[in-house]
Amino acid sequence: MLRSIIISPDVELALRLETAATLTGEVSVNRVLDAYPSAIDLVRSLRAHAPDVLFLNFESLEKAQEVVAFVEKQAEGLQIIAIHRTCDAKILRETMRLGVREFLSDPFERGLLLDSIAHAKAQLERKPPTVGTTTQVFSFLPSKAGVGTSTLALNVSAALARRPSTRVLLSDFDLNSGMVRFLLNLRNEYSVIDAVENSLRIDENLWPQLVTTMDQLDVLHAGRVNPNLRIEGTQIRNLVEFMRRNYDALCFDLSGNLEKYSMELMQESKRIMLVVTPEIPSLHLAREKLHFLRGFDLESRVA
Repeated sequence: MLRSIIISPDVELALRLETAATLTGEVSVNRVLDAYPSAIDLVRSLRAHAPDVLFLNFESLEKAQEVVAFVEKQAEGLQIIAIHRTCDAKILRETMRLGVREFLSDPFERGLLLDSIAHAKAQLERKPPTVGTTTQVFSFLPSKAGVGTSTLALNVSAALARRPSTRVLLSDFDLNSGMVRFLLNLRNEYSVIDAVENSLRIDENLWPQLVTTMDQLDVLHAGRVNPNLRIEGTQIRNLVEFMRRNYDALCFDLSGNLEKYSMELMQESKRIMLVVTPEIPSLHLAREKLHFLRGFDLESRVA
């Protein structure tokens, strides 16, 4: 199913299109913007929802042209379908001139809508949309409890965030004894647990409520101890995809218990920092964990 965003100052028109598109079973409408967005707001929406299709109202030619030009630069491959109340010849010429080949007018007939969706799918198969995602993903894994992993993860995250124009997210996935909230004296009631439970509906409005922002560093703490929480792989993957689109670097503070979700996070990581001290028990468990990670073809990522 294609993911889509509707941009339309005409709310009634957007509602009719949303209903018609949903009924096709081919498109999900993930966001409706009732005004032409600024460049910053448009980037946030694209990163939050990673749409395949953008339904754009050409009610204002000037504003629509700005959106088309921005999408061509920032989200190459994103399919734009023009919409309007009427099949106006002048508007149709303008959309063609801008390279927008699909045009739908009210009422949104099912057959015409399906044709436009089919053309969009064909284009997407040739060239999928490119919304920037970071590869700078780091997991911090303790050899045993108490070796200083949370302190290291926090300091590395803070150092990365001091680099110019670098947005960093530190997420505490030690759900049994997460220390980041204590170390930073965080008061936010929301946590990793809320992010995981809402992984399918996280957007640019919900996310700022979940994290605590400190300059260019955002922090998502572990919340209260919840050893019975089950986290599915799909939840982790959806969450990490969202994080990758919205940050320049991600740091995950793990428990060391090698839970299934921890393994998912390490599979997503460019580097796994195995934190160890010179004590014999720490060295022994570090070797055991390295051997375990070798079985998942992760040894080459471990530092």
